[in-house]
Amino acid sequence: MAMYICSCSDVQENRPAFQSSLDGEFLKANEAIATKRNEGSYTIQGITNTDVITLKVQRSRENTTYVLGGNSLSFANYEDENGNVYSTNPGGWGEVTISRKNTGARFFNGNFHFTAIRPGLDTIVVDRGVFFEVPYDLNSTSGEDDPSESELFIAQVGNNPFNPFDVIGSKNGTNIVIRGTTSSKEMRIRVPDDIANGSHTIPELGILLSYEDGGNEQIAESGHLQIIEHNVGARIIKGTFDFETSSYSITQGQFNVNY
Repeated sequence: MAMYICSCSDVQENRPAFQSSLDGEFLKANEAIATKRNEGSYTIQGITNTDVITLKVQRSRENTTYVLGGNSLSFANYEDENGNVYSTNPGGWGEVTISRKNTGARFFNGNFHFTAIRPGLDTIVVDRGVFFEVPYDLNSTSGEDDPSESELFIAQVGNNPFNPFDVIGSKNGTNIVIRGTTSSKEMRIRVPDDIANGSHTIPELGILLSYEDGGNEQIAESGHLQIIEHNVGARIIKGTFDFETSSYSITQGQFNVNY
Protein backbone atom coordinates (compact mmCIF):
# COMPACT_ATOMS: atom_id res chain seq x y z
CA MET A 1 0.00 0.00 0.00
CA ALA A 2 1.29 3.45 -0.90
CA MET A 3 2.09 5.87 1.90
CA TYR A 4 1.90 9.61 2.26
CA ILE A 5 2.96 12.02 4.94
CA CYS A 6 0.57 14.75 5.98
CA SER A 7 2.39 18.01 6.59
CA CYS A 8 0.77 20.19 9.23
CA SER A 9 2.06 23.30 7.45
CA ASP A 10 0.45 22.14 4.19
CA VAL A 11 -2.87 21.66 5.94
CA GLN A 12 -2.69 25.02 7.65
CA GLU A 13 -2.07 26.78 4.33
CA ASN A 14 -5.42 25.46 3.14
CA ARG A 15 -8.29 26.54 5.35
CA PRO A 16 -10.53 24.65 5.60
CA ALA A 17 -8.74 21.39 4.77
CA PHE A 18 -9.91 17.78 4.58
CA GLN A 19 -7.60 15.05 3.33
CA SER A 20 -6.82 11.36 3.78
CA SER A 21 -5.42 8.26 2.18
CA LEU A 22 -8.01 6.12 0.33
CA ASP A 23 -6.71 2.59 -0.27
CA GLY A 24 -3.23 4.09 -0.36
CA GLU A 25 -4.05 6.94 -2.73
CA PHE A 26 -3.97 10.55 -1.57
CA LEU A 27 -7.41 12.19 -1.46
CA LYS A 28 -7.81 15.93 -0.93
CA ALA A 29 -11.27 17.49 -0.75
CA ASN A 30 -12.18 20.54 -2.84
CA GLU A 31 -14.80 21.47 -0.26
CA ALA A 32 -15.08 20.78 3.47
CA ILE A 33 -18.19 21.54 5.49
CA ALA A 34 -19.73 20.56 8.82
CA THR A 35 -23.31 20.87 10.02
CA LYS A 36 -25.12 20.34 13.26
CA ARG A 37 -28.09 18.07 12.61
CA ASN A 38 -31.53 18.59 14.12
CA GLU A 39 -31.06 15.85 16.70
CA GLY A 40 -27.78 17.29 17.95
CA SER A 41 -25.15 15.24 16.14
CA TYR A 42 -22.65 16.71 13.66
CA THR A 43 -21.62 15.72 10.16
CA ILE A 44 -18.23 16.63 8.71
CA GLN A 45 -17.85 16.17 4.96
CA GLY A 46 -14.98 16.24 2.51
CA ILE A 47 -16.12 16.56 -1.10
CA THR A 48 -14.06 16.12 -4.28
CA ASN A 49 -15.23 16.15 -7.90
CA THR A 50 -15.98 12.42 -7.68
CA ASP A 51 -15.99 11.34 -4.01
CA VAL A 52 -17.68 12.21 -0.75
CA ILE A 53 -16.48 11.21 2.72
CA THR A 54 -19.02 11.79 5.47
CA LEU A 55 -18.15 11.56 9.15
CA LYS A 56 -21.00 11.66 11.63
CA VAL A 57 -20.30 12.05 15.35
CA GLN A 58 -23.12 11.77 17.83
CA ARG A 59 -21.47 14.38 20.06
CA SER A 60 -18.82 17.02 19.43
CA ARG A 61 -16.69 17.26 22.52
CA GLU A 62 -13.13 18.57 22.21
CA ASN A 63 -10.30 16.05 22.72
CA THR A 64 -12.73 13.15 22.38
CA THR A 65 -12.54 10.07 20.15
CA TYR A 66 -15.70 8.52 18.72
CA VAL A 67 -15.66 4.84 17.82
CA LEU A 68 -17.25 3.81 14.50
CA GLY A 69 -18.77 0.49 13.53
CA GLY A 70 -21.29 -2.00 14.83
CA ASN A 71 -24.41 -0.25 16.03
CA SER A 72 -22.60 2.96 16.98
CA LEU A 73 -24.57 6.14 16.33
CA SER A 74 -21.31 7.62 15.04
CA PHE A 75 -20.32 6.37 11.59
CA ALA A 76 -18.40 7.10 8.40
CA ASN A 77 -19.54 6.72 4.79
CA TYR A 78 -17.58 6.86 1.55
CA GLU A 79 -19.50 7.42 -1.70
CA ASP A 80 -17.73 7.05 -5.05
CA GLU A 81 -18.48 8.66 -8.40
CA ASN A 82 -20.91 5.85 -9.32
CA GLY A 83 -23.00 6.32 -6.19
CA ASN A 84 -21.67 3.19 -4.47
CA VAL A 85 -21.70 3.66 -0.70
CA TYR A 86 -19.26 2.05 1.71
CA SER A 87 -20.14 2.32 5.40
CA THR A 88 -18.68 1.51 8.81
CA ASN A 89 -22.13 0.43 10.01
CA PRO A 90 -22.69 -2.33 10.71
CA GLY A 91 -19.63 -4.24 9.50
CA GLY A 92 -16.81 -1.69 9.47
CA TRP A 93 -14.80 0.06 12.14
CA GLY A 94 -12.73 3.14 12.82
CA GLU A 95 -12.39 6.31 14.88
CA VAL A 96 -12.96 10.05 14.58
CA THR A 97 -11.22 12.39 17.01
CA ILE A 98 -12.31 15.98 17.58
CA SER A 99 -9.06 17.65 18.67
CA ARG A 100 -10.44 21.18 18.70
CA LYS A 101 -13.91 22.73 18.60
CA ASN A 102 -13.86 26.50 18.36
CA THR A 103 -17.37 27.59 19.34
CA GLY A 104 -16.61 31.26 18.70
CA ALA A 105 -15.35 30.93 15.12
CA ARG A 106 -17.36 27.69 14.72
CA PHE A 107 -14.85 25.29 13.25
CA PHE A 108 -13.52 21.77 13.90
CA ASN A 109 -10.02 20.29 13.84
CA GLY A 110 -9.47 16.57 14.08
CA ASN A 111 -8.38 13.29 12.52
CA PHE A 112 -9.94 10.02 11.43
CA HIS A 113 -9.42 6.58 10.01
CA PHE A 114 -11.89 3.85 9.10
CA THR A 115 -12.57 0.67 7.18
CA ALA A 116 -15.91 0.73 5.34
CA ILE A 117 -17.75 -2.08 3.60
CA ARG A 118 -20.20 -2.76 0.79
CA PRO A 119 -21.52 -6.03 2.27
CA GLY A 120 -20.49 -9.04 0.23
CA LEU A 121 -18.86 -6.88 -2.45
CA ASP A 122 -15.89 -4.75 -1.44
CA THR A 123 -13.98 -3.00 1.36
CA ILE A 124 -12.11 0.30 1.37
CA VAL A 125 -9.58 1.61 3.89
CA VAL A 126 -9.36 5.30 4.72
CA ASP A 127 -6.48 6.31 6.99
CA ARG A 128 -4.28 9.28 7.94
CA GLY A 129 -7.37 11.43 7.68
CA VAL A 130 -7.23 15.00 8.95
CA PHE A 131 -9.60 17.97 8.91
CA PHE A 132 -8.54 21.49 9.81
CA GLU A 133 -10.65 24.58 10.51
CA VAL A 134 -13.72 23.02 8.87
CA PRO A 135 -16.55 25.50 9.52
CA TYR A 136 -19.85 24.34 10.97
CA ASP A 137 -23.28 25.91 11.15
CA LEU A 138 -26.10 25.29 13.62
CA ASN A 139 -28.86 23.71 11.54
CA SER A 140 -30.87 23.19 14.71
CA THR A 141 -32.87 24.97 17.38
CA SER A 142 -31.03 23.10 20.14
CA GLY A 143 -27.92 24.41 21.89
CA GLU A 144 -24.25 23.74 21.18
CA ASP A 145 -24.04 20.65 23.38
CA ASP A 146 -27.55 19.27 23.45
CA PRO A 147 -27.24 15.94 21.62
CA SER A 148 -29.99 13.36 21.55
CA GLU A 149 -29.35 9.62 21.55
CA SER A 150 -32.77 8.90 20.05
CA GLU A 151 -32.15 9.44 16.34
CA LEU A 152 -31.94 6.33 14.19
CA PHE A 153 -32.61 5.76 10.50
CA ILE A 154 -30.89 2.86 8.73
CA ALA A 155 -31.70 0.38 5.96
CA GLN A 156 -30.19 -1.77 3.24
CA VAL A 157 -30.71 -0.83 -0.42
CA GLY A 158 -29.86 -4.04 -2.21
CA ASN A 159 -26.33 -4.78 -1.00
CA ASN A 160 -25.62 -1.17 -0.01
CA PRO A 161 -26.08 0.14 3.54
CA PHE A 162 -28.17 3.31 3.79
CA ASN A 163 -26.87 5.46 6.65
CA PRO A 164 -28.17 8.99 6.05
CA PHE A 165 -26.19 11.87 7.46
CA ASP A 166 -29.32 14.00 7.72
CA VAL A 167 -32.54 12.73 9.31
CA ILE A 168 -35.55 15.02 9.54
CA GLY A 169 -38.91 14.26 11.11
CA SER A 170 -41.72 16.77 10.69
CA LYS A 171 -45.47 17.15 11.01
CA ASN A 172 -47.01 18.33 7.75
CA GLY A 173 -50.72 18.94 8.10
CA THR A 174 -52.22 15.62 9.13
CA ASN A 175 -49.10 13.63 8.20
CA ILE A 176 -45.78 12.77 9.80
CA VAL A 177 -42.92 12.78 7.28
CA ILE A 178 -39.55 11.15 8.00
CA ARG A 179 -36.70 11.83 5.57
CA GLY A 180 -33.21 10.37 5.56
CA THR A 181 -30.78 11.87 3.05
CA THR A 182 -27.22 11.40 1.81
CA SER A 183 -25.49 13.60 -0.78
CA SER A 184 -27.50 12.08 -3.64
CA LYS A 185 -30.14 9.78 -2.15
CA GLU A 186 -33.26 10.13 -0.03
CA MET A 187 -35.57 7.67 1.72
CA ARG A 188 -38.97 8.92 2.84
CA ILE A 189 -41.75 7.59 5.07
CA ARG A 190 -45.12 9.36 5.32
CA VAL A 191 -47.79 8.22 7.77
CA PRO A 192 -50.95 9.75 9.27
CA ASP A 193 -50.25 11.82 12.40
CA ASP A 194 -52.62 9.60 14.42
CA ILE A 195 -51.08 6.29 13.35
CA ALA A 196 -51.19 3.69 16.12
CA ASN A 197 -48.78 0.93 17.07
CA GLY A 198 -49.10 -2.11 14.85
CA SER A 199 -48.28 -3.72 11.52
CA HIS A 200 -49.19 -2.29 8.11
CA THR A 201 -48.96 -3.91 4.68
CA ILE A 202 -47.96 -1.70 1.76
CA PRO A 203 -49.77 -0.35 -0.20
CA GLU A 204 -52.12 1.12 2.40
CA LEU A 205 -54.16 4.30 2.16
CA GLY A 206 -52.41 7.20 3.90
CA ILE A 207 -48.98 5.51 4.06
CA LEU A 208 -46.21 6.17 1.56
CA LEU A 209 -42.65 4.88 1.45
CA SER A 210 -40.23 5.93 -1.28
CA TYR A 211 -36.58 5.90 -2.31
CA GLU A 212 -34.89 8.49 -4.51
CA ASP A 213 -31.50 8.12 -6.18
CA GLY A 214 -30.16 11.00 -8.27
CA GLY A 215 -33.55 12.67 -8.63
CA ASN A 216 -35.40 9.48 -9.61
CA GLU A 217 -38.00 8.87 -6.88
CA GLN A 218 -39.66 5.46 -6.80
CA ILE A 219 -42.72 4.71 -4.66
CA ALA A 220 -43.03 1.46 -2.72
CA GLU A 221 -45.13 -1.10 -4.58
CA SER A 222 -45.18 -3.62 -1.74
CA GLY A 223 -43.73 -3.97 1.73
CA HIS A 224 -44.31 -3.81 5.46
CA LEU A 225 -44.25 -1.07 8.07
CA GLN A 226 -44.28 -1.83 11.80
CA ILE A 227 -44.96 1.02 14.22
CA ILE A 228 -43.35 -0.01 17.49
CA GLU A 229 -44.04 3.18 19.43
CA HIS A 230 -45.79 6.47 18.67
CA ASN A 231 -45.73 8.98 21.51
CA VAL A 232 -47.91 11.83 20.27
CA GLY A 233 -47.19 14.07 23.26
CA ALA A 234 -43.39 13.72 23.03
CA ARG A 235 -43.59 13.59 19.20
CA ILE A 236 -41.44 10.46 18.95
CA ILE A 237 -42.10 7.63 16.50
CA LYS A 238 -40.24 4.32 16.20
CA GLY A 239 -40.61 1.46 13.78
CA THR A 240 -39.21 -0.97 11.22
CA PHE A 241 -39.84 -1.32 7.50
CA ASP A 242 -39.02 -3.07 4.26
CA PHE A 243 -40.34 -2.37 0.78
CA GLU A 244 -39.92 -2.99 -2.94
CA THR A 245 -39.99 -0.41 -5.72
CA SER A 246 -39.77 -1.10 -9.47
CA SER A 247 -35.94 -1.04 -9.26
CA TYR A 248 -34.93 -1.28 -5.60
CA SER A 249 -35.26 -3.70 -2.70
CA ILE A 250 -35.11 -1.98 0.69
CA THR A 251 -34.67 -4.23 3.73
CA GLN A 252 -33.70 -4.09 7.42
CA GLY A 253 -35.14 -0.59 7.81
CA GLN A 254 -35.33 0.95 11.29
CA PHE A 255 -36.22 4.43 12.48
CA ASN A 256 -36.51 6.24 15.80
CA VAL A 257 -37.02 9.99 15.31
CA ASN A 258 -38.49 13.13 16.77
CA TYR A 259 -40.87 15.15 14.61
